[in-house]
Formats: sequence, structure tokens, C-alpha cells
Amino acid sequence: MRRFAVVASLFCGVLFAAGNYPDIVGKPAPELLTAKWLNLPRHRQKRMSLKALRGRVVIIVFLREGSEACDKAGPRLATIPERFKGKPLTFIIMTRDREGEIKRYIRRHKLTSVPVGLDLASITQKHRYGIKLIPTGVVVDPDGIVAWVGSARLKFDEMVKAAEEKLKEAYEYVDRIEGFRPPPLCERLSRARSKVLKGDFGAAAQFCRLVLRAKNSTQQQRKDAEKLLEVIEGYARRVWRSVEARIKHHEYASAVALLSKITKAFRRTSWSEKARQRLKEFKRNKKLRFELEADTVLQKAKTLLQKGHRKDAETILKRLCKDYRGTAAARWADRYFKEKELTR
Repeated sequence: MRRFAVVASLFCGVLFAAGNYPDIVGKPAPELLTAKWLNLPRHRQKRMSLKALRGRVVIIVFLREGSEACDKAGPRLATIPERFKGKPLTFIIMTRDREGEIKRYIRRHKLTSVPVGLDLASITQKHRYGIKLIPTGVVVDPDGIVAWVGSARLKFDEMVKAAEEKLKEAYEYVDRIEGFRPPPLCERLSRARSKVLKGDFGAAAQFCRLVLRAKNSTQQQRKDAEKLLEVIEGYARRVWRSVEARIKHHEYASAVALLSKITKAFRRTSWSEKARQRLKEFKRNKKLRFELEADTVLQKAKTLLQKGHRKDAETILKRLCKDYRGTAAARWADRYFKEKELTR
């Protein structure tokens, strides 16, 4: 009877623990809000955000000094930096501890190379991610979507495997369309090269196709033209992936701006037509149009916040909550005011 009671209690404990992990898989990963970053030089601290890390896989582990479970997880967590060295993956620790407390944990487990975010008000852990148990691991895919969540100690191997799977999808996130230095090409493709450097990939692709069609093109010229077309096509895919990531995160204003640039930069290509069709969706679809309007207003408020004009920004955010109820931008504004109350 006693044996049955022990098994039953263990089973209930497992169910209880499973139910305490937030239902966030498949959803955009909430941005990390920190009071301070440790183990990062000052010039890199401003760039340490999930938005800036798009295109890479991110492992976030929420833990605290003084927790027995976190202490047991420490030695295995310390293997992550070496295991993924040279790969497009960033490992981050988030903690509610004060600086002095977490530094003891970092030194003890040799995690001095890992960025550590101080979540002193517990806004990131409790209010944005809804995490109750520690240590909890979260794997974020290259598009900024949560791919896995669970115990960073009991399911460490599962967490690492999820990260390895998502590494296959990693790509170089494109923040803005710009020209790049193409590979060395033959003289006949010099005009294509100059167009690439100016960011006019559509015109460059057209020159390449002319070389491929010309009967008097040499084998080397054809080879160079094909090579440059491949490079342009690969870049276009990366830009498009960046657009899709923005839309998934409800960043409609920046997505539309990038789509408009694609129509010009990749003119006379299938990517330009694809971008035009997506822009038409934003005009035809009433819901998308409403979301775009709301996000445009939100970007104005965010710009004012960055400049320190909090009162003006909050006036816009209040109007956003009232006039654009139900949109992703209005939800962002609601969360802003809730978090402001929490930090008072």
C-alpha cells in the first residue's frame, strides 16, 4: 500500500511539474527585459536582444543561485558553450538574483563566458514567459519562435537535441537590404558586379541572364554568371526569410518597408513579384491593414520612448489601446502599462 502511495505521489508530481511549464511552443518568444547584463562588454549590451539574434538559435535558461536543482544542472550547462562553439547559437542565462548572488553560481560552474541577464523584477520570467519552475530551458528558433520548453536539468539532452535540430534552419538575418561584394568575376560581368554593389540585384541578374543567352559567351563567363545568380538568389531567400520573421512577430510596418525595398532591389525577378503580391494582401485584407496602421502608430511611440519622451509616447500608447483594440500593437501597449505598474 505504501509502495502504491509513493508511486502515485511521484506520478502526481510529474503531472504537476509538466502542467507548470508555459504553453508557449510555436509562439513568438517574448523579448528579454533586464536590469543589467553580466559577462558582456558594454558595446554589445545594447545589441543583446532576441530581435538582434534572429537568424541564430538561442538557448535561454532561467535559474537562481541557492536552488539545489539549478546547482545540479550547472555542470551540464557549462558544456553548452564548448559544444556549440563556432555555430550560430547563443546561450543566455536569465536570473532573478542580484549581481553578487549569481556571480557565485557563475564562478562555481565556470559559466563566465555566458551572457547573464538580471531579471530583478521578474518581469521576463514570471510575466512575459510565465515560468514557475527552475531551472527551465527555452529553445528559440532562428525566426524567433519558441521551439522547446522544459526542465534544463531533467531534460537537458532533449533541450540540446532541439537546439541542434533548429541549427539546420539557421541563416544570416537581413536587417536591411544593401549591396555586398560579389565573388571575382570575368570582365564581361563587370556591369553586373557594379549593380550588386549598389544593391540593384534585379539589374545584376538581368546582365547575368544576357551572358548566359549570348552565343559568344565563353565557358568561364557562363560559369561566373551562374555563380553570381546563385549568390543573388541565396541573398533574396535570406531577405524573404527576414520578412516572414517580422510578420510572425507582428512587426508589420518594418515588414511592409522591407517588401517595398524587395520590389525595387529585385525587380524583374520572381522575388519582386512575390513581394508585390504580399503588399497587395496588406491593402486588400482589412484585418492586416488595421494591424499595419496600429503597428505604424506603435513605432512612433517606441521612437519617442527611445529618445526619452515618455509622456508623449504614453499619450500615443493610450490612444493605441483605445482606437486599435485587439491588435498586436494594442496588446504591446497594454503590457507596457502593466509592467510599468509592476516596477513602481
